[in-house]
Amino acid sequence: MHKLPSAVKWLIGCLVAAFVAAVAWITIEDFSSGDPRGEISTSDAVALCSVHADQPNPELEIEEIWKQPTAGERLTVGGSVSFIPPKDKSARVASQAVVLFRNSNGRLRKTSVWYAKGDQLLFLDIPLSDLKALCATTPGS
Repeated sequence: MHKLPSAVKWLIGCLVAAFVAAVAWITIEDFSSGDPRGEISTSDAVALCSVHADQPNPELEIEEIWKQPTAGERLTVGGSVSFIPPKDKSARVASQAVVLFRNSNGRLRKTSVWYAKGDQLLFLDIPLSDLKALCATTPGS
């Protein structure tokens, strides 16, 4: 059997290390959204919506705008955001949702939906009033 030159071994080792690092980074990015406070600070727009998951075309209706983008498309009270209800049925017990948006070429794109009931996010001990106050301190990007 032929032995691989050390330069080839080094190159293969670097490629494997780069691949492992890329997979780890992507995994961390996907699972790091366990707290909306960090996302709110980087979002271009944030709205509090009522949840209408049982309609034939499920939607979120914008009740309050907590953060408007500085440029491009703007949110309007009464506007709707289409969505696919989660399989875990949390949208069916939620009365409201905090929806985060990013500006993409002048159009707002939904990036996160955090469900709430009353003045509390579901599954997290974060009052909606805290999230709304955070929006006031971080203007649209």
